[in-house]
Amino acid sequence: MSRESFLLGNNLVLLAATFVVLMGTLFPLLGEAMDIKVSIRSPYFNAFFVPLTLLLILLLVPGMMSNWKRQAGKPLVRRLLWLAPAALIGGWLGARLPGATPWPGTLALILALFLVLAHLDDVVRRALAYNRGLFAGLRKLTRSYIGMVVAHCGLAVLVAGVTVVSFHEIERDVRMSPGDVAEVGGYRFEFESLSSPMGPNYQSQKAHFLVSRDGRPVTEMNPEKRTYRASGQVMTEAAIDGRLMRDLYVALGDPRGEDAWAVRIYHKPMVRWIWLGALIMALGGALALSDRRYRKPMGGVAGEQA
Repeated sequence: MSRESFLLGNNLVLLAATFVVLMGTLFPLLGEAMDIKVSIRSPYFNAFFVPLTLLLILLLVPGMMSNWKRQAGKPLVRRLLWLAPAALIGGWLGARLPGATPWPGTLALILALFLVLAHLDDVVRRALAYNRGLFAGLRKLTRSYIGMVVAHCGLAVLVAGVTVVSFHEIERDVRMSPGDVAEVGGYRFEFESLSSPMGPNYQSQKAHFLVSRDGRPVTEMNPEKRTYRASGQVMTEAAIDGRLMRDLYVALGDPRGEDAWAVRIYHKPMVRWIWLGALIMALGGALALSDRRYRKPMGGVAGEQA
């Protein structure tokens, strides 16, 4: 048992995840070439990515704590058990979410929190090992190590975002006319009016929605259905209201009689955490690459050429 072994396991898991994406992308194309309709949707990816992601975190935490070449088992187990209360906190957070969270979602939140707490514990231990105090020790940490911690915490943010939006997003298709109201995810969507503005090269059907929650106004949303005059092509312009903890989407479908429209409404909690986690991971990679130890000195090469 060593850090190399855990890194090898992580690489195998990431390779398997890449293969899952490749197959999910190629199968519909192969089916289309053979006149066979193959539709691969989120259940396929969830069935593979959820266990692979959980396995990745399970290998990542002890790997980060392990020594190179050889790692004793008992000290590693003691450090992992010290972080066991993260399971209780993560389970409590999962139970506090609106709606029931299945056990895979709760487990994913527990492991995401476990990943963050494990890195905070390791950062404090390494900083205090310099015997100069916590803040002085933090300044001694290398950029490569800080980049690793930031990237792994970004993975935890991404996992939390994917978990919550996968198990708690709400989608509703409703028939609405001006004056109608729909309740989705605790938000009240009122179809106030419908207008027909003219664009530079299109004719539009534009709806105006008032969104409120608990009697307080939240935002106004204006989805459109555009018909381009030159080609006759019809395009849907969805209205999006994005916040850190949730996104709201409203899109107009097809007309359903006089002044009535098919309306699709989405409530996606924490969907922006997916992109935020990816950005944090990229930042961690940039910090690690900026470490001076990874840059070769050029003075000796220049001297030899002279």
